[in-house]
Amino acid sequence: MTNQELVKTFLMYQETKNLSKRTIEWYQFTLNKLIDYCKENNISIESMTTPQARQYVFSLQKSISRTGKKYADNGINGYIRSVKIMFNYLFEDEYIEKNPFAKVKQIKTDKVIIETFEVEEVKRMLNQFNKKVYTEFRDALLIQILYDTGIRISEAINLKISDIDTDKNMFKVFGKGHKERMVPFGRSIKREILKYLPKRNKEVDKELDEGYLFSTRNGTALTIRNVHRKIVEVGTKAKIKGKRLSAHTFRHTFAKTYLVNGGNLFSLQTIMGHNDLSTTRKYVHLLTEDIQKQHRQFSPLDNL
Repeated sequence: MTNQELVKTFLMYQETKNLSKRTIEWYQFTLNKLIDYCKENNISIESMTTPQARQYVFSLQKSISRTGKKYADNGINGYIRSVKIMFNYLFEDEYIEKNPFAKVKQIKTDKVIIETFEVEEVKRMLNQFNKKVYTEFRDALLIQILYDTGIRISEAINLKISDIDTDKNMFKVFGKGHKERMVPFGRSIKREILKYLPKRNKEVDKELDEGYLFSTRNGTALTIRNVHRKIVEVGTKAKIKGKRLSAHTFRHTFAKTYLVNGGNLFSLQTIMGHNDLSTTRKYVHLLTEDIQKQHRQFSPLDNL
């Protein structure tokens, strides 16, 4: 089989696992880089060796992105992770006799600093919206839900009105791999939703309405790009500096605040849709940092 055929076989297998469109596109994007490398160096995936696999990783470290900079280590690890998953599949299903990436490890990276917003920063951002305008009310509610629930941006924009249970204050969310989970929301969000829905139903074209909670006037869901652009816009207006203005920063902020307020790690794992508790546990470090900061400020001995 050709390199393209092997990659296509792997992608078709991934599609049978009911993965999200974005995940399939991520595999396609990262594996296209491998195909290009193999073509340039006359390498067959079927007979690729471990030294050639290591050389591919080395080439990624030397590559220059479209922005003119080298790829970040975390980005390179994404490429490595994608390729390793594909080769594991090809080996286990006997498309290849040896797995050249079996002994190839990801690059050791520096500890990633998880950024979060302060309460006052969130308030300043929300104050930038004019809720008399439908689109502004919609975008403000979206940000409030990101902050109050910690759901992913892709999960938020795909929420439908039918996914809301205002009696139990729960959203039905479809996460990675289209896995369903129930996510709670607070009383403030319930009040905002009940005020928002009549305005939404009045503004959205009834004949085109696809039922999304955060809908355009033409009835379609918002795009991730447009939401990110709006977050950057209100964050800039609110003079938020030195922090990444993104939906994921709200997710981090929710996790930290949940733990600070006494929530436990296991329920946080369920709410955030993490398969592995170790993914959730990284937020404990933020909690430790917060405790240290509080102690520096309120140390009994230091304040004598």
